Amino acid sequence: MKNERFCDGHMNGFQHLETDLAGLEEEFDVGIMIREEESDLYELDPSTGLRVWYEPRLVLYASVVHKNFPNDRKTLRYGLTRAAYGTQLKSIGDAIPTLLGLVLPALKCDLNLTKSGNQVDSAKKIVMLRW
Repeated sequence: MKNERFCDGHMNGFQHLETDLAGLEEEFDVGIMIREEESDLYELDPSTGLRVWYEPRLVLYASVVHKNFPNDRKTLRYGLTRAAYGTQLKSIGDAIPTLLGLVLPALKCDLNLTKSGNQVDSAKKIVMLRW
């Protein structure tokens, strides 16, 4: 018998993720938020010594909590650079299905690792995805 899905509510712009996560949606409450943001990374131009900032990115933040550990909420982060999505899509709204399609395999993997007690890179930094 399947457990009923649970959701403890989402705040700060997060929306409940309603999708099949290969059964993990029975154990985890997942909220997502997608934002376009400037990169915090740069290189120094050797000829001028000026900072050259990396291109903007589209970031999916996933707030996850396991139903048995409600005080252990994590935020997982996945991103695409503008070069990866900018030429393909007209707006952030158009990018959401594409980004979700790229994120879901990584999210499922990270949820399984989290469930097993392992640390995941996406909890520490934005994991950049490839188109």
